[in-house]
Amino acid sequence: MKCFIVIILHVLYSSNLYAACMKNYCEEVKVTTLMVNPSLIGIGTSGDEDNLLCDSNRFKYLFLKKSHNNFDAIYSMLLAAHVSGGNIYISTTRHGSCDVRNVVSTISHD
Repeated sequence: MKCFIVIILHVLYSSNLYAACMKNYCEEVKVTTLMVNPSLIGIGTSGDEDNLLCDSNRFKYLFLKKSHNNFDAIYSMLLAAHVSGGNIYISTTRHGSCDVRNVVSTISHD
């Protein structure tokens, strides 16, 4: 019985249990979708973008505009997180569309 409880606890704590979006940020989320068009990148995450103050639209995307000062660095980080399955923290604007302000990549030590 102890072994079963240990296994269940390990599964719960090693999963993406704490992924969350709230106010103007998503923390410990995975990049699940990248949509590219001529003026911006749409970013889907494992969090619930409906909980954000900004408007993530019907696709539930956060937006990285190509005019962003750090577009190349942020896009590179998003691509790396998407390919590796790593977690990110991403902050957005509070009003209007959910425009990316900054991104932090984290490494999980499971």
